[in-house]
Amino acid sequence: MGANKESILTDALLARCLERAPVYDRENRFCQEDFDELKAAGYLRMAVPEQFGGFGMTLEEVGRQTRKLAEYAPATALCLNMHNYWVGLAADVWRSGDKSIEWILKEAGAGEVFAAGHAESGNETSVLMSITKAEPVPGGYKFTGRKSFGSLSPVWTRLGLHGLDQSDPAKPKVVHAFMPRDTKGYTIKETWDVMGMRATRSDDTILDGAFVPDK
Repeated sequence: MGANKESILTDALLARCLERAPVYDRENRFCQEDFDELKAAGYLRMAVPEQFGGFGMTLEEVGRQTRKLAEYAPATALCLNMHNYWVGLAADVWRSGDKSIEWILKEAGAGEVFAAGHAESGNETSVLMSITKAEPVPGGYKFTGRKSFGSLSPVWTRLGLHGLDQSDPAKPKVVHAFMPRDTKGYTIKETWDVMGMRATRSDDTILDGAFVPDK
């Protein structure tokens, strides 16, 4: 792609993010204008390899850009990092020779927005265990539970989540999936009101038999 990495966070863009940051927090709303501008500038494609339409930045380079944005709009930097950490992980796995999650890089390069749906009240082990139920059904899984700290709730198109499959009591297993935005069987409950971080809109996601196909 040969994109200019320095063209992402321009002084003008950062100045606008700085101006909007206190407004978002005061009004308790998502950083939509920041998101739109940063996405258009390529911020969500920083870690995507150039082969898939991104900038091909390393973890160090992505971290540098994230810290720079955080100096002007910390909540915006935090919530967008929830997308970049998925993409960065996929890029590292892909560069190691494992192409099994190449689809994440292709979708991110095409504009899909990834978010994390792992946090659960009462689950202190994160992705190693889950309170959410993952029920195997023909063609995929149904997920039932409640996820918290869902940054990017208004704009994600792929929610990474996990649940516990106990269909075989002797061999329970954690199942990971990416739920598309148009999936039926979930609702987003606006619970987030954290001073200084309101712009992340890290609301709860309630899963009520949300079906995610095997593909």
